[in-house]
Formats: sequence, C-alpha cells, structure tokens
Amino acid sequence: MISVCLCVYNGAMYLEQQLQSIVNQTLLPDEVIIFDDNSTDDSYKIINEYACKYSKIKWICRFNNENLGFIENFKNCLAKASGDLVFLCDQDDIWELDKLDDSVSIMQRNPQISLLVTNYSIKYEKQSKHNKQNLNNSGTIEHVLSPNALTNNYRPGCTFCIRKQLLSLYFLFWDNKYYHDYLLWRLAIVTDAAYLYNKRCIIWRRHANNASDYRGGKITFENFVKRKTRIQNDISWFKRISNTVSPSWKNVVKEYFDYLNLRLQLYTSNKVGCWIKLFKYRRFYSTFKSWILDYLLCIKYKGEEKNDFYNNSNF
Repeated sequence: MISVCLCVYNGAMYLEQQLQSIVNQTLLPDEVIIFDDNSTDDSYKIINEYACKYSKIKWICRFNNENLGFIENFKNCLAKASGDLVFLCDQDDIWELDKLDDSVSIMQRNPQISLLVTNYSIKYEKQSKHNKQNLNNSGTIEHVLSPNALTNNYRPGCTFCIRKQLLSLYFLFWDNKYYHDYLLWRLAIVTDAAYLYNKRCIIWRRHANNASDYRGGKITFENFVKRKTRIQNDISWFKRISNTVSPSWKNVVKEYFDYLNLRLQLYTSNKVGCWIKLFKYRRFYSTFKSWILDYLLCIKYKGEEKNDFYNNSNF
C-alpha cells in the first residue's frame, strides 16, 4: 500500500499543480493524506475539489481548528498513514509522472532500504523555467555512507520515500525541536538504511514562504544562542537513540558525539583552543564557513556558563 502525506498552510497559489502531479502518476497512490493547518485562503476548498473529482484514490483530509505549526501538523499527518511505503509531499512542488512507479519498484527490490531520497530540479519563485541542479542523474542507487550525512540532509524531505519501519522509529524518537525530515534522515543514516536514487523526480519550488527556508550565517547574538541550543538538543537526542545505532555506524556516531561536546565547550568557555581542535572534526560541519562562524560568534559573544551535563558520552 502506498501513502502520500501532504501538509498545507495557505498554499492555494501552487497547490493545484502539486495535486495534479499526484493524480497524474503512472502508478497511483492508495491514499493521499492532507492536513490543512488552519489556512485562511482557498487551500481546503481546492483539496476537497480534488478529493471529489478523483474518487479512485482514498483521500483523508483534515482541517485543523487552530494552527498547530509545521512540526506538529506533519507528525499528525504521518500518524494517519496506513501504507507500507509513505511518500512526503510539499504543497508547492511538482512531481515527475513516474516518481511513485520508480521509487516503489526500487523499494520492492531492495528491502534493506528504509529511506529512499531522490534528485530534484529547482524552480525559483520569479523564474518561468526551473533550474536543473548539477546532480548525478544516471539512475543509479547509492548507499549513503559518508559521516557528513549526520550533519547534512542530502536531499529535502519532499523527495523522501519511507518504509513503515522507519516511521515507527520516528514516532519513538520524535522531538518537537526538529523538523520531520531531520529526524527521519538521521534515523535512516544511523540504522544504515538510507539510499539515494540518482534521478530527478520532483521540481522543488523555492520562495520566501518555504517552511524549510533557513539563513544561519549571520554574526548575531540570536544566532549564537540558536547554535548553542541546537548543539545541546543534538547531544540529548543522540543519547536517546544510542541503542538504535547500527554497528557499522557506532564509531562514527561516537566521533560525532565528541564533536558536539567540543563545540558545546567552545560555546560555553569561548576558548580558541577548542575551536582549533574542532578542525579535526571539520567533516561534520556543513561547510568550512560554518566552522569559521563558530569562532566569530564565540569571540564576539562571551560569558555563557558551561553545562557539564552535556560532556558525558553514552557511546
């Protein structure tokens, strides 16, 4: 059984294109689950029109009486999925017509995969054409093994195909501090079950209202606090999942945990020596600039007290 999970908030401008690309799939989903987070535009009207028009598909549609926020709404939406395979969907993207057919075929042939992600092309808001990314689109399937994957989602959540067993882990280790795709990606990585399908399967629309938009490169006190808090949260979360880590990833996760602790030491002591030691762990930084930013933030904003609790490793 195939489920598609879509969360909506004021998406009327682009929603029809996304829904049309779902109902036009060469392999139709068994169910489409849509949770509208209290939209004030015509989103829910459009959803109901599609549910009535394309009745061969089972539609599960909910309108929240209050806005729950992206994280909570997606959790509730995923909880309604009955499929063995669950596809994540954004309200403003466009699927290639063979996306479901290709991904389902791969998942059926490869039971070791719990998360399959795909390539994409980007369509920016004010451009009439989409930009093809400089990605390998050879059609090959790659096992994600790089330690850098603990820090970086290689593909956005709207490209995810999830096996039900991974979804069970997601609910077990769910945390309202994190987006759903962050948790699903890292759980698939540490259980050695994340794979990349090198083919463009969606057009990923980027604009000012994207929920995934993030700009974290500014030297501000707000960013200093955000980064320090994120490090503390990551340490706590990785402690929780320690018994879930695959043997092949134990050493890498241990090293990642050491990296997090050293970063926290930097953010609490503001010692340059800590920052220099972090160069050893540079593969865990998303970019080289992010390593530099740690130094600049900690030099500019000194004086936060060290929390010794986060210096104890469980790995």
